[in-house]
Amino acid sequence: MRFALFLDNFIGYKLLETLSSSGLKDLRVFTYHPNTKRTNQIYDFSKFARDFSIIYLDGNKYSFVKNKIKDIDLALCIDWTKDFFIKVNTSFKVLYAHPSLLPYYRGYGAISEQFFRGVVKSGITIYEPIDKVDAGPILFQDVIKIEFDDYPVDFIEKYIEKIATFIDNLLNNRVNLNETKPQNDELGFYLVRKRKKDAIIDFNKSAYAVYNHIRAYAHPFFGAFAISKNEKITIWKAHIEKWDGDYGYPGTVINKTKNGIEVACGSGTIIVSELELNNKIYKFEEIPIEENTILNQI
Repeated sequence: MRFALFLDNFIGYKLLETLSSSGLKDLRVFTYHPNTKRTNQIYDFSKFARDFSIIYLDGNKYSFVKNKIKDIDLALCIDWTKDFFIKVNTSFKVLYAHPSLLPYYRGYGAISEQFFRGVVKSGITIYEPIDKVDAGPILFQDVIKIEFDDYPVDFIEKYIEKIATFIDNLLNNRVNLNETKPQNDELGFYLVRKRKKDAIIDFNKSAYAVYNHIRAYAHPFFGAFAISKNEKITIWKAHIEKWDGDYGYPGTVINKTKNGIEVACGSGTIIVSELELNNKIYKFEEIPIEENTILNQI
């Protein structure tokens, strides 16, 4: 079977690291040329050129670049443009991986949305694409648990391990490509693409909700943030200190500790242990924000 991967972004980069270290090499990998990227987060796949055959595409539609995509029987797309193969005929089979238990959380931003909502039981779904995004028949599905102290990078690590196992099974003829099941469309719902303005932290919410908000936008995403005295403060790591209770005006730094700054929420408090200010990362007691500072106040 002539197999190829279509990969992009942080997840694609980490998958190649995993495949390389596990000995799953010599695969064909298609990715976007850096000049065609519409994001600042560009990951250099050229470091894997010795282990994989990497082909760069300069368009985000199959019809634009099909002359470069040849001699394939099966394509597996991970963190790849969802409508790349929609409404086109290919001579090869296409599969997509999605970081949720479809039909739940269709669309872009599924990882962030699940952290934002406090989802515990997530998963991976590999499906055949149809004209409706993320709605095709399911070939493979497995649960991924989101632990209370997990962040997106932890989920992605588990997700990648599942993908690597699936690829190994696929290459060793342990996957029946004809055994699929339809999705229950009545349970399906779509997400709105995440924008940076969505990452603004509302400290009027409970400590649990604020914690989930911070996790949702943490690395490799663009980061949840507050504004204080016209300065943007991106919060990368936090944990709940007090679950409920009134500890002052929401967003106020009420204490400085060796573990970071304690911030009052609508109910309870959080400890911010890692943040970015003026393009510099600060951790724990090094955080240069004083008590009584109010976050999200211009």
